[in-house]
Amino acid sequence: MVFKAKYFPNGKFLDISLEDNPSYTWRRIHAPQTLVKERMRWRLGNGHSNNIWSQPWLQNKDKYYVSSLPLFGLEHLTVHSLIDVESNSWNIEVTDQFFNKEDSQEIKMMPLFNLHDSDILILKVSTMGTYSV
Repeated sequence: MVFKAKYFPNGKFLDISLEDNPSYTWRRIHAPQTLVKERMRWRLGNGHSNNIWSQPWLQNKDKYYVSSLPLFGLEHLTVHSLIDVESNSWNIEVTDQFFNKEDSQEIKMMPLFNLHDSDILILKVSTMGTYSV
C-alpha cells in the first residue's frame, strides 16, 4: 500500500511507468510489469474497458492486438463502439471501415457472449496448457 500511495495513487500497476531516480525496491517491484503485460489479454464483456488500438482483446492465440493503424481522432475508442447492442453482434459497417481486411475478419469471427458483464483481464494460456508469469 505504501508503494501504491507513492508511485501510482490514482492509477493501476499496469499503467504506471518508472519516474526519474526510482528507489531500488521500486525498480524491483516494477520490473515484472512488462512480463505481466505480455501474458495478459482482455476477455470481452461489454467492451467498455478495452481500447481498440492499444490493448490485447482479439481472440487469435497468435495475435491479440489489431494490426490496423489508429484512425486520427478515434484513438480513444473502446471495443464497445464496434458492437451493435440491439442485435448483440458486431457492427459490420464499422469494422470494415475502421480495420484492414485481416483485422475485420478476425473481429467478425469473435462471438459476443457477455455483453452485460464487464471486461476482465485474464492470463494467456501457455503452449503447455498452464498459466504462469
